[in-house]
Amino acid sequence: MSGNKRLVGSIVSLAAVAGLFLVINQKTPAPAGQPAEENKVHYSIYSQKDFFEKAFTAAPALAKSSTTGNILGILFNHHLLAPHFIAQAFNAVESDGPLTVVLLGPNHFGVGSGPILTSRESWQTPYGVLSSDIELVDSLIVSGLVKADEGPFENEHGIRNIVAFIKHSLPEAKVVPLIIKDNLPSQTADALAQFLADLPVDVLLAGSFDFSHYHDLETANLHDEKSLAVVKNLSWADTLDLDTDSGPGLRVFLEALSLRRALNFTLLEHSNSAIVARQLESTSTTSYITGYFSR
Repeated sequence: MSGNKRLVGSIVSLAAVAGLFLVINQKTPAPAGQPAEENKVHYSIYSQKDFFEKAFTAAPALAKSSTTGNILGILFNHHLLAPHFIAQAFNAVESDGPLTVVLLGPNHFGVGSGPILTSRESWQTPYGVLSSDIELVDSLIVSGLVKADEGPFENEHGIRNIVAFIKHSLPEAKVVPLIIKDNLPSQTADALAQFLADLPVDVLLAGSFDFSHYHDLETANLHDEKSLAVVKNLSWADTLDLDTDSGPGLRVFLEALSLRRALNFTLLEHSNSAIVARQLESTSTTSYITGYFSR
């Protein structure tokens, strides 16, 4: 981390807020007078802007690059101890134009009616409603690759933690969330990757994945060396051996980007919760690899 005192102070403040998240899983209530069962919307993890505004303030500056206009995919963490890394990734694709974000992440709890699940509902965020791209969601359902199951999205932090960042940086975007179980068959993974690869260029693929878990920093860094090589080379067939929270999800993400010819990976951050929290002796950490893929 840099020696800039303001940035360090912001990160420490973010760490404190994220620590509170571990204790209180806040959910915005349905609007007054509207029964919850009729409120066809999911909710972002926080209902106020403060947490996200601090994240964007603390986000590391982006280096100028001629490739940013050709970005077809972004990779970021969903561990909210490091929201400034998420904000940096979305800063790279900030736009007022209309587009669709296909948001891929793990099915952390292995719940629901199929190996790949989606939601038709929109998302209430502090920045307004992030609408579902119903047409694309329904096309995925009709393809037989994906099932709609709203229940798992109520507590899926790989999605809930991210939707407000999307709405902040891409205010006119729509979203298609996809959560993927660990038992995803390889043939289904390939078919979904091809489906996503065939989508128009105004569809952004967004990978919500954390990397090494539950190790000390030295061990995590060793595991991350392999993960970094796979990500940089889009070696999607090798993801199942990585220390990440969704090998199959990462496989679909990288394979689709490879098929889209988004072969240039720009690393934004490689870090770890031990560094962010300044607890270098921690024996149970989470790693972060963030960046973007361009043609």
